[in-house]
Amino acid sequence: MRQGMRGDSTFSVHFFIGTVVAAAAFVLNFAVIEWAVLILSFTIVLSAEMFHQLLKTLGDEEGRLLSPRSQEALRIGTAAVMVTLAGSLTVAGLLFARRLFALWAE
Repeated sequence: MRQGMRGDSTFSVHFFIGTVVAAAAFVLNFAVIEWAVLILSFTIVLSAEMFHQLLKTLGDEEGRLLSPRSQEALRIGTAAVMVTLAGSLTVAGLLFARRLFALWAE
């Protein structure tokens, strides 16, 4: 975990946003199942980011001129991070929308 965090600054961004989301979830008094889904969503994004870091590290070993297959693997890794991030944002958005709608409905 430490190596992944030192390797890329995007981890700092993920953790900052995760902290803000966790604080908002605390304020909105999320239920245990909502916390579980939120935490699972966050860990999936971090895992995808670490796998992407792995691909970048292996690419660095190959040198400046990556083979076309290696370049394709890096693009696929980047796309995988974006897909998991989009899914995580969707899940968080649904959870927060449900809570906020409940507050306004009262």
